[in-house]
Amino acid sequence: MRLSDDSSSIDLRPLRYQFPKVTGDMYDDNWLVIGGSVTTTPSASPPRARLKARTAQ
Repeated sequence: MRLSDDSSSIDLRPLRYQFPKVTGDMYDDNWLVIGGSVTTTPSASPPRARLKARTAQ
């Protein structure tokens, strides 16, 4: 999923589930791991930034 306008964007994407197989409560034991990035462009303030999300190990 990508959300953007003239000065910034946010990208989110599903990477994997926390575990390969559900071991207990199927609604709480297997979280979806999301990757993403945030980008802003130069303007009066703030300065240009690019941030990347890290996945849980």
